Formats: sequence, C-alpha cells, structure tokens
Amino acid sequence: MFRRTSIDSSIRATTPSNELIVKLKADVPTRRALQHLVLAEGTGDRTFAAAAPREAAFVPSTSALEMLVLSGAIESVEPLFDSPGIRRAAGSERLAFAVEPSGVGEEDTLHILTFRDEDAAERACAALQQDAKVEYVHRPAERYLMSPGGVGAKKGARKRSRSRRRTTGRLDPLESRQWGLGAVRWYHAQKLSTFKDARDVTIAVIDTGVDAKHPDLQGVVVEEKSFTTGPLKDTKGHGTHVIGILAAVRNNQIGISGICASRRILSLKALGPYSGVGYYRAIRYAIDQKVSVLNLSLGGPHDPTEEILIRAAIDSGTVVVAAMGNEFRAGNAPSYPAALPDVIAVGASTEIDRRASFSNTGPHITLVAPGENILSTVPTYASELAESTDYDAWPGTSMATPFVAATAALIRARRPKAKVGDVRNALVKGADKVSGQSGFTEELGHGRLNVRRSL
Repeated sequence: MFRRTSIDSSIRATTPSNELIVKLKADVPTRRALQHLVLAEGTGDRTFAAAAPREAAFVPSTSALEMLVLSGAIESVEPLFDSPGIRRAAGSERLAFAVEPSGVGEEDTLHILTFRDEDAAERACAALQQDAKVEYVHRPAERYLMSPGGVGAKKGARKRSRSRRRTTGRLDPLESRQWGLGAVRWYHAQKLSTFKDARDVTIAVIDTGVDAKHPDLQGVVVEEKSFTTGPLKDTKGHGTHVIGILAAVRNNQIGISGICASRRILSLKALGPYSGVGYYRAIRYAIDQKVSVLNLSLGGPHDPTEEILIRAAIDSGTVVVAAMGNEFRAGNAPSYPAALPDVIAVGASTEIDRRASFSNTGPHITLVAPGENILSTVPTYASELAESTDYDAWPGTSMATPFVAATAALIRARRPKAKVGDVRNALVKGADKVSGQSGFTEELGHGRLNVRRSL
C-alpha cells in the first residue's frame, strides 16, 4: 500500500544558518547543572533565556554551553532525534533533560542548538569548540545533487523525450534509448536461471521527493515522507529521475525499464529545499525502517554527524551507495558520504566505457556505472531541473549511483542474508575492467558495473 506523508509534525521549520549540531559527552554533571539553572526556584515553566545570572551559583562548573544558556543567546536546545522520555517533558524541563543521552547509540548524544541569528551561532560555535563537555560542534554541511543543477554537472548533454504512449510490442517504447542497460549486462543477468527480482527488497532514496503518480512509477513507491520545509512534491525532478533508473515498471509498454523491480521504494525528501537537520533525520528514519539499500545521489564536504549516522546504517546491515561527485574539473575534492569507509562510491562512465569528464576520482572509489545521457522518468508536471515532462536524459554521478544500488538490491533478493561486505565484494568482483585497466585505478575503481557477473 502506498502512503503519502506531509512534513512530519516533529520536524519544525528551521533556518540552518542559525543552527549548530552539538555532540555532548555522556556527562551527568552537565545535565544536573542545566537542571539547576532551570529549576532553581522550583518552577518548570521558565525558559532558559529568562534564567537570572545569579542562578549561575548553582552550576558546579560553568561551561561555555551553560554560559550561553544564561546569556539567552540560545533559543532552544533539543535532541536531534526525539525519544518518548523527552516528549513527556514540558517547557524548560524538556531542554534540561535533553542534555542526557536518551538511548545507547552514539547518535543519541546529538543535539540541535538554535540561536537568535547567524552571528550568535557563529560566535557560539567558536566558544563551544573549547568546551570540555562538548565532543564536537558544527553547522550542518551543505549537500548537493550530483546531476543537472548540482555542482559540476556537465551541461548540454540532456535530450528530451515526452513519450509515454502505449505500444503493441512487449518492450517499453523508450528502452532502446537506455544504453546503460546493455552496458552493464542487464539483459544477460535476466537470463540467469538463478535470477530473482528485487520486488520485496526495501530501498530508501534520500533526495528531492518523487512524482509517485507518474505512469511508469505506479506501485513502485511504498512511502513518501518529507523532512524539509518545502512541499512534498518533487519540484526539482531529481528524485523522480533517480527512482526511475532504479525501478521504473518494466514491460508495461510505457516509457522505460527500471533495473530492479522493487515495489518497496521509500522516497525520503531532504533536498529541495535542503535541510541539514532533515537530512540527518531522513538517514535515521531509513535505519529505523531497516532498509536493505540506501541510495544517496548527493554529496558535499565532510560532516561528522553524517559520518556517525552512515556508520550506524552500515552497522545495522544497510548497503549504502553514494555518488562520487561531479567536481573533477572544479578541484576534484572528495565528496561525502561517498568518501566514508564502507560506503560504495560510484563514479560515472560513458557509452565507450571511459570515465565521464566531470566524474570525481580518488582512492575511495568502488566502481563506475553509466552516467552520461541517462534517460529516466521526471515529473509529469513542470520541475526545475527537467527540460521536459515525463522523461528526460541527464548526466551525473547521481545517475550512475542507482544503477549500483539497484544491483545491490538484486544481490540481496538472491541472497537475503548477504552482509554489507558480501554485497560490496560481489559488485567489486563482478565489475568489468575497461579502458585498458589491469587492476584498481582511482579513475574507474574496480571497473564498470556488470550486473550479470555481480549476481
């Protein structure tokens, strides 16, 4: 059954520049100190901002965090991830109890500090970095789409196609333009006697949303959920394009064919507009849903909170597949989360099995997959990145990533108990050496994806 979910009521509209992410050390005295600040006169309704300076006498060892609370610079303190215990607390008591981890996971020590303005947040960040009770503090790092409109996308490579007419033949009418299917030996894979489709494999896509009513995506998306302040619909078109590559309905005589036939796609919107806090919560939601594969066609600078959450996802058994990035001609800086340990990092290849000119390189790359002129679904309504409606062809490591994520889902369909390392090894050993490769290279990783050999 398909569920549409508007913005979660627990996700408040925020201004990212006013926010800091703080990872507190598991320090009981810190909690007690803040409780003294709030409850010194026996009331649970007073806010931190209203706390009088004389209450500092109750603080056994005043830290930068506690001084910020006293100054009124902090508008709110809340856990990044809610827990029942914190929901029960009201008013300032909620803030006081928020400083003690409510669970046992490392991510339970993460908190959001919201400030009056950007300048206050910047000053606080510098002060909190010196606080012995704070493990780290940072602003949420930006995350970019790795396709048209994202950083470093190759321009002028898109081709339009609006066709979704039914045909009398068996094949989908636009499948002949999906050069990537042949390149990764997708047709050969389907002929394997042991081939099993990924209909029941759950894949989470954290992106810009999806047009789940697209005729070629009927029944594909099991849930839509937004973690941004924007509308639920895919106003950019990027998420719809990624999901079409993954799982557009095959042999319905409409449009294109998806690589795997998963009917359990979770579309988790965290971009368009981007929300750092929403992005973290989307990853946590995917973990809580025990998804088998997580597709991240996005990237940006290193973010310590993202690293904690990606590690938690992998440790829980989720295969995380991420885009290498499109910034090769703009400095080729490592893009995260692709550069994190145990993430399957995907670069883009061309129709002649070369590295796409925009595709990032580096020692962390796992393999490459088709990433130029990739035809897929876009919203049936006008969207920011699509030059047409219904279908469009785009370049980007964003487009290469779902080729690999879908193959990971096919591996999991055939071998449900395969561990994350087993899936990675299958992809690595199955990859074709191309362009004169004799082994691993920082341009092409272990080679170009071969679905048949990986299975």
